[in-house]
Order: sequence, then structure tokens, then C-alpha cells
Amino acid sequence: MQCRRAGKTGPGFRDISFELQQSEILGIGGLLDSGKSALGKAIAGVQPPLAGSVALNGLPPCRPNIARFVRHGLGYVPAERLVEGIIPGLGLALNLTLPSADHFARHGIWQRGLERRSAEAAIKRMAIRSGTPAVPLSRLSGGNQQKVVLARWLQRDLKVLVLDSPTRGVDAGAKEEIYRHIRALTEQGIGVVLITDELAELIGLANRIFVMQRGRIVTEIPAPPSGKPTEHDLIPHMLPGPV
Repeated sequence: MQCRRAGKTGPGFRDISFELQQSEILGIGGLLDSGKSALGKAIAGVQPPLAGSVALNGLPPCRPNIARFVRHGLGYVPAERLVEGIIPGLGLALNLTLPSADHFARHGIWQRGLERRSAEAAIKRMAIRSGTPAVPLSRLSGGNQQKVVLARWLQRDLKVLVLDSPTRGVDAGAKEEIYRHIRALTEQGIGVVLITDELAELIGLANRIFVMQRGRIVTEIPAPPSGKPTEHDLIPHMLPGPV
């Protein structure tokens, strides 16, 4: 995936240009007003940029469009799970199938059996506790709800996954399980954009890190397994003023 800049590219960020490799976890960190979440929404096409383009999975460079990008292998996990990620009153199975209606509808008829089997497989794969396909998502813990949001993309032929704060509001045990699934995705060749406020998460998962400040990428820091930066290496670049 290539993200190309064009002046003021979107609300909250500008002059962004980078390339995401297969099997890479690209971490993006910064303060709350750094523009990192706005960048994630723009890449995924949730809030398309004012200018610029993204080239995804062989598509020619284009203005991001979430419906088109989903069809070509992009997934997006938003930061605000309860507002943007789930429909709490609906059952687990329906929440899992939200981005995959094309797969579960045949000749205008919803395939309930296929939906149920897919949900049962996701529950097992993601170790979703207290989950049956029909249970309303509102009855699940925050960690299990977040596993559902992640699991819905694993049913597709995924190439790129944009994660914004993927472990916000979940307990330590669920965090470790989510980390394991993220690493497993890269072993399948999937590229991951990881946006997070948590420095330990950023450092531990990412292969390289962009630090954003005032809507711009101010530095790129390598983060290979053999040479991880420390929090002290990142924090000065996040703070306003000269670094």
C-alpha cells in the first residue's frame, strides 16, 4: 500500500507520504491531537482526504473509498468501538458479518446457516468468551467485543488492516490475545497500520514507527525485534517545540 501526499491532505494532518510493506506492522504514535486517528480514517476511506491518493493491492492510486477498499482487501478497526465499531443490540453473528454481506447473501437470500457456522468458527478461533452466535454484543465484556470487531475482518481475503487503538478498554489478558492475532496476521503476509496511544504497544508490535506532531510525521524510527527503541526515544519527538 502506498499513501501519497498532496499538500493539505485532510482535516488534522498534511503532507503525508509512506509505503506499507507486506507482513509489516507500521506503528503511528503521537499525542491525542497529533492527527494520527484522522490519518487512519483517511487511509481506510472512512473520512477521505481532501487531496492525495492511496494505492492498494494493485489498484491504481485513487482517493480512498471504504467500500471499494474493503472489496480489495482492506480492513479497519476504529478507536471508538461502541460508537463506530459495533451495534450493541444486535447479535454476535450479525456484528461479525457487517462488512461481508456480499458473502452471506445469495440471490437476495441471507444464508443463516452459513452465518451461524462462520460465527461459531470465529468464536473458537478468537476465544470469544460467553459468546454464542445469537447473544447480543452488549452482554459481552469490552475485550470480547473487541475480538468480534477484529474477527470480522479475518473472514475476508485481507491484505491490509488499519488498527486504531485496538486494545483500548480491554483487560491485560485480552490484550495479549489480540497481540497474538495481530502478529499472526503478519505471518500470513498482511500489512498492518497500528495507531495507538500506548507506547509499550507501539514499541512491542511495530517494525518501524512514525511519530506525528501537529498533523505531520516528524520522525521515522526503526523498531526491529533486535533493536527496539525505548519510550525515552519516542517521547521527545511527540512534544511540541524543537526536538
